[in-house]
Amino acid sequence: MVASVWLPIFGLLILASFSSAGPLDCGEGNWEVEITGTKPGEIYSPNFPTAYPANRDCTWKIKAPLGNLIRVTITNLNLANGDTLTFSDGETAFPGNRIGQYSNCMDGKLPLFSTGSNMLVHFKSNAAGEDKGFKLTFKIVKKSKVESAGKVERTCSPLSRVSGDSGYIAHQEFPDSLSKQVQCSWEASVPSGKRIFSSFKMFGIGDKKDGYCSDYVLRHNFQGSATAGRYFCGCKLPNNIASTTNVGFYKFATYKNDQIYPGFLAYYKGLDPGTCVDQKSCSQLEDDRNVGFDRNGNILFERKTVTTTPPPTTAPKKVSAPVKPFQVNCKKDEIEIVLNITKYPELQHQSATLSDSSCKASHTNATHVFIRTALDECGTTHNYSSDGRYIIYHNEILIQKKALSKGESSVITRDHEAAFVFECKYHRSVVMSVVHFTPARAKVYTRTENFGNFTYEMEMFKSEKYDEAHDKYPVTVLANQRVYFQTKVVANDTDLVLLVENCKVTPSKDINDKEFYVIIEKGCERDETLKYNHKLSPFQRFSFNAFYFEADREATIHLHCKVRVCRRADKKSRCVEGCPYSKRRRRSEGVESEDISGTLMVGPLEIRDRGASSGRPSSPESRTMIVEVLIGVLGFIVMLLVVAVIFVVVKHQRRPKKLSLIVDDN
Repeated sequence: MVASVWLPIFGLLILASFSSAGPLDCGEGNWEVEITGTKPGEIYSPNFPTAYPANRDCTWKIKAPLGNLIRVTITNLNLANGDTLTFSDGETAFPGNRIGQYSNCMDGKLPLFSTGSNMLVHFKSNAAGEDKGFKLTFKIVKKSKVESAGKVERTCSPLSRVSGDSGYIAHQEFPDSLSKQVQCSWEASVPSGKRIFSSFKMFGIGDKKDGYCSDYVLRHNFQGSATAGRYFCGCKLPNNIASTTNVGFYKFATYKNDQIYPGFLAYYKGLDPGTCVDQKSCSQLEDDRNVGFDRNGNILFERKTVTTTPPPTTAPKKVSAPVKPFQVNCKKDEIEIVLNITKYPELQHQSATLSDSSCKASHTNATHVFIRTALDECGTTHNYSSDGRYIIYHNEILIQKKALSKGESSVITRDHEAAFVFECKYHRSVVMSVVHFTPARAKVYTRTENFGNFTYEMEMFKSEKYDEAHDKYPVTVLANQRVYFQTKVVANDTDLVLLVENCKVTPSKDINDKEFYVIIEKGCERDETLKYNHKLSPFQRFSFNAFYFEADREATIHLHCKVRVCRRADKKSRCVEGCPYSKRRRRSEGVESEDISGTLMVGPLEIRDRGASSGRPSSPESRTMIVEVLIGVLGFIVMLLVVAVIFVVVKHQRRPKKLSLIVDDN
């Protein structure tokens, strides 16, 4: 199903029976649900709010437009022990991008943010038990409107001290679930003259056993002492509490970790004495910023529109320059922008930031703003060009616009900004050669000098350990000696991976030399001595036995490789595909595979220890097999047995000579 069908009829799901199948429901024939677009919605466990069935494995993939984040809020959680609800920060799930995995029960709400434009929600039930299930809401949020308010205090120590007007305290793994046996204490203080109030926003730490909190327990004392105090466990929010002083204490301990519980999230705030007499319904105890949390424990909230008096009457909410008044320098691992602001006196250039408001200008003066970003930071997003040749990175400079009030000063309004959008294009594919050079790392030449380039490197190493590269060329090796190479892409974007698409050897520096021998073609092995294990990584390693061309055994040879860069999360990229030909296909095409470890042999190139040619034909079309004639003669007094295996040898064979291998970048 496509999302355009799901979302317009989603409103009907709220009114319909929860047990009826809907576009976002998980069930037979619909175990994976894709959600795209910008409309908010809800996701439930099957049959919610009645018991969900056993043995369900459901996935929801939420995809937001580029430049947006995803916010989900868990509002209901009641799962049988061992059944899990897991959130992953991206298109796929792996331990490094897990936001949280939850089971059992929870009271309150837990709002979670993605760090990019994708989030994966996975629900799995086993055969053992059933419960009411879960419910969550999701919405799409423009990344440029999300601000950070610091981090949740998650330090676990005998006594951690935190202070400020307000803050959040949580278990060590937050927003992930409890997983360790710990004993932690916190002392929270607010400014002198205020009283400290505490309210729990999420709570689920294990139930009582025989009337006691034996396995998981949280205590707090707001009477000015770090001793004892009230204790809590289970899955019901503790009541709000106020201190008689400006200091409060929390203690948390787990004595078992054999079950998955969500944990706890506490909010403290300093208020004037006499406020919040009715603590249960005191709105001042709420965080009016409507915060959420990412997998790194950052406190995030959506920036609100600031009302000004009087509001601007002429300027639009966003101002874009008719021409681009800036210079963009696309470097290998960062983008630099110089913005000329002399034509925009209505802008407060000291307020300039990128989409991520924490990324401010590195330098400003009366005429220009200087700002830079790494490829995977500061709210920078990316997509591919329509022809697939480029990765295009996007961001924008946001500058607040002045609005004059009735007073003498200017009022800066957050809802009136100038947005200067910029982009950088990087070639996904580049042809490079390793040539005679010092030091060892080669320069990369692309055909697109107007765009920024990643740094690609190819080096020759001295052994299979890949711990020492050659730094002087030419390198002399014996024919049939193993040679080791590594290619890699160097960039600040940690999501980039590399594919070696094609590699060939020529007798000259010219990559278009008519004489050549293919080592790797379309990501597949084309030489029987080649060892190349493609992995999703920013570097690739391969090795093969050195050889010379039959036409000239004294000459040098040159290795040329074409590589491609992709993003790790792009599951349809060539880097993920690797070699596109399966073993079955190769066999069906009549290619023998028993002796070549699953590789596709281009030409019969067998190198012998003595008396055999260590040369390669000049192209894949030349398929002359060079094999020794083996004659064994065994004699014993009366009987003479001659065993001869004769093959046609079409080229004269000599002993292998030393080979000079030059690695160059022309």
